[in-house]
Amino acid sequence: MNQEHISNLISEAESLSTGDLGPRFVRKERRRGQLLVHQSVATMLLAKANLGDVTIWMWDRVTEKAKKGKLQSEVLKKDSRVIIMLASTVAEAPGLSLPSFYKELRSVLATSNTVSIFPSRTESRWENEKI
Repeated sequence: MNQEHISNLISEAESLSTGDLGPRFVRKERRRGQLLVHQSVATMLLAKANLGDVTIWMWDRVTEKAKKGKLQSEVLKKDSRVIIMLASTVAEAPGLSLPSFYKELRSVLATSNTVSIFPSRTESRWENEKI
């Protein structure tokens, strides 16, 4: 990755801080002026730099689509590979439980070889059962 790629990633991260994500995921540290980016956002930005088309949805948008019965169709309307990466804090988020989320997309995962979810349902369950 060259300096131009890094500059583009920083610009995108800065624009996300004022958009849907807000300061909990991307913010500028006052004292040193450093940009602090949540690891899940950094991962998505790196994926976008390498794969091209990446969309970041907050959990409330996922919940809204699921409640309207549109989550499956939204995932399947992409012509390219779909990788769903869940932040580690999703298990604590209100609205839609993780078991309901995985259940909602179970048929999509069973019939499409272009959709992947990380962590998988099993990995997510293991994570939540840790002591």
